[in-house]
Amino acid sequence: MNDSDLCSIRQLARMKRVFISAHALQRFIERNISLEDVHGILKSENNCLIERQAPSATMGKEHKDPRYLVYDKTVNPEIIVVCAISFNGPNQLPDINIVTAERVDNCKWNRQYDKDPPLIRK
Repeated sequence: MNDSDLCSIRQLARMKRVFISAHALQRFIERNISLEDVHGILKSENNCLIERQAPSATMGKEHKDPRYLVYDKTVNPEIIVVCAISFNGPNQLPDINIVTAERVDNCKWNRQYDKDPPLIRK
């Protein structure tokens, strides 16, 4: 993970280059997460990358672009946004593709107070 990834996410979110999959919309509804919360987290100056997932060829979990888990500890409710930066054609700007969003589950995440990243997977 590096700062340029996070800067790109923030800039693309501010440019409204954010696309939400049908899967993500379904999860938002199930988890009572609003589009405004997700967009706010992506463009926040306080957000951070808590994890970067490499591309995967695992059946049922395939994805060709790295996935980023974005979190902002100043936002309540606490939400982790899973997204990818994709180039969808030649000479086009990249887009943020939202994969899903979830509330922070203390059974899955350990808090690291005053450290970066503030959450690490158990």
